[in-house]
Amino acid sequence: ALPILEAVAFLSDGDPMVVAEAARSIHDDESIPGALPPLAKLLERGENLEEAAVRRALSAAIRLRKPEFAGLVANYAANDSHPEELRSRALELLNQWCKPPRLGSVEGRYRPLPPVAPHEIRPAVRASLEKLTASSKKGIADRARRAAAVYGIGTDPKKLLATIMKDRPEAADALRLLATGDEPSYAGAAEMALRSE
Repeated sequence: ALPILEAVAFLSDGDPMVVAEAARSIHDDESIPGALPPLAKLLERGENLEEAAVRRALSAAIRLRKPEFAGLVANYAANDSHPEELRSRALELLNQWCKPPRLGSVEGRYRPLPPVAPHEIRPAVRASLEKLTASSKKGIADRARRAAAVYGIGTDPKKLLATIMKDRPEAADALRLLATGDEPSYAGAAEMALRSE
């Protein structure tokens, strides 16, 4: 593996292939833990990056467990200029963030991570997820609604209840949002929706 300073320096290289190799050196195998934050911050750059680098930046972010890095992942997903496949992957990671799988998302390596409470992450991802639930791309919007449900992020409880009552395709996500919302009005609407089943 590269020394930490050298590996981090290569993340700023103008050649996307060099950046991807630096990302592999930092992320894969035993990793360079001290270089994971700069790797995750590649998501701020986003443009002109190889898929391998972006996937490792996303993985580095979830491994760091902090709200600021969840925010980077959410912002990446919310940027329409990024490839839809990678935006979808970012949303899947947000869905898993609080209780991540034991196997890493890139190598399938055993990397157990501690759980995080949704309320700790919610402020960092709220704006991006609210935007994404209204995406014109159905796959993105569906994934965003599922992730939003994890954090209790949604729209007006009355609108969610209307979605459930009309039995729309997104009704299950709306019900999850009502059930996990932390406002009293959510609980009442969720109880009403369940009684109507």
